[in-house]
Amino acid sequence: MASLKVETPQQQQQQQQQQQNLQQQQHQRQQQQQQRLQQEQLQQAAAANAVRGLGAAAAADTAATAADTAATAAKATAAAATTATAAAAAAAAAKRTR
Repeated sequence: MASLKVETPQQQQQQQQQQQNLQQQQHQRQQQQQQRLQQEQLQQAAAANAVRGLGAAAAADTAATAADTAATAAKATAAAATTATAAAAAAAAAKRTR
């Protein structure tokens, strides 16, 4: 013989309350998961920006080093030209004195 379970209004109310509590907990978990995901995405974006910033700083440093090297080479070329001019003048003077 099957027994029929009859719930009192108080039991029904408790069951509804439990169901609502479970739904609220699930909703809170979903919100927390979404917040964690957003936080992770922000951290990844910040890390990518930092890497790009470091890359830009390194590129600027390399460009500055290249400019400094070019300036040094220009000075060396000018010094060599001055030395060559002085040597040519000395050779011409020596030729005249012979």
